Parts: sequence; structure tokens; C-alpha cells
Amino acid sequence: MSSRRLLVLGVVVAVVAAGIAVAAWGGDRDATDDVLTPAITPTASVSPSATESPTSTPSTQGVPSPWLAPEDLGPGWQLFVVEDDPEEGVVGNGTAFLDRDPAEVVALSVPLGCEQRSRLPLPVSVVEANLSLPEKGTAAVSLRMTFADDSVAEAFGRGRWADIRACVDQPDDPYSGAASPVTYAKRVSDLLVASSRTDPYQPAATATWTEFVLVTGEHVGVLAVQAPPNDPAIPSRESVQDVLTPP
Repeated sequence: MSSRRLLVLGVVVAVVAAGIAVAAWGGDRDATDDVLTPAITPTASVSPSATESPTSTPSTQGVPSPWLAPEDLGPGWQLFVVEDDPEEGVVGNGTAFLDRDPAEVVALSVPLGCEQRSRLPLPVSVVEANLSLPEKGTAAVSLRMTFADDSVAEAFGRGRWADIRACVDQPDDPYSGAASPVTYAKRVSDLLVASSRTDPYQPAATATWTEFVLVTGEHVGVLAVQAPPNDPAIPSRESVQDVLTPP
């Protein structure tokens, strides 16, 4: 699986209107949350179990409506047209926007290697936007997830944030010595959170993704940037919120 697909997801990030964490603007590697995270009651539609691997591929029937202007992230950002990639099961449509399979996105929203994996509710639809910052060789992926209603979106955010927090605190594997794939998680506000994940099987220069998640009504927005939390390529908090807030 490519580093781009591993992320989204969500590198993707953590979100929730009642309990999420994100803050990659300064700060040490840690997990903090000053708001209690309510327990999650599983809904009828749930994600695959931790032992299941997503087998579906992104749907590309039609072209999703673009919602993201790359300049909103800052100077130099531009949309990246996705090409066909048979090995990854990706079929491009000539644009930077793709429909994604909700089950696949949810299955990847908490990194492989995290021991706590809640059964998260599935969104009704997910649209992906692909971006790049050529000057720095940085890639980014944004997702717009639409759930059945506000409560389901909030449940996804709470559940994912709880799993991300638990993953940061999880001890190194006693046999392999492997560290947690999530190295940073912090709340930015009640609705916006940030985290970072590192893939030990990728080159160091491209192994870390910083993810942001924002819950707004029935929508959950995700922005994953291929850079560590304090890297200059990370957009400002204001830019992230603007990009992830529905029009």
C-alpha cells in the first residue's frame, strides 16, 4: 500500500464535535485532551474489524464536485491529478477529485499497529482531493466525509480520537521493539484536532503524515499533509479550518 493510501485516511487525523484532538502547530510529541470523551455506542453501520483488510477500490463514476481551492492552504499549493495505478487499485478520472469507498476510508482512519480500534460508523459518502506543494516536494490529501446526521459524525469523531489517544500511549511492542505509529495527538479546539502517524516501512523523508480533522454538522473534513507536525509545509491553523469547513 502506498504512503498516500496509508494516510487516508485518513493520516488522516482525529475529529469530533464533542471530543477530538488536533494541533500540529508547535508543541511536543504528546497526547493531550482537555475535554472528556464520551463513550461510543456502536451504530448499525460499522467499519470492518481490525483483522479485516479493505478490498474495495475507489469509485470513479462521474466526477465529484470540487470543493477545495488549493490556494486556501497557502502559496504554492496546487491540485494534483490522480493517474491510474492498477497496483493500488486506483482508477483516475482526469481530475484531482475521487469518490472513495467509505468502508476503506474508515478502516484506514486509525493506523495499522494501533491496538485499540473502535467499530466506527460509516459515512454515506467520501470525496477525496489530492494536492501537492512542488516547491517542497510535499503531498497532501483532503477528505470530505458525509454522515447520515450530526450525531453519527460526532460518534465517528469521538471514537477515532479515543483510538488515536490510546495509540500514542501504547507501549513499544515487547517482541519487535516497534514503536506506536502515532507519535503526536493534540486538541486544537472542541471541533478540530491534529495528529501524526509514521510508517516505519517508508523512507524517513516521506514516512510521516500530519492529519487534521474537523467535525461540522453531518460532515467530517480531513486534511493529511506528508510532513512532520512542525514542518514549514504544514498550513496555518486558519487555513486548515477554512479548507475543512463546508461552504
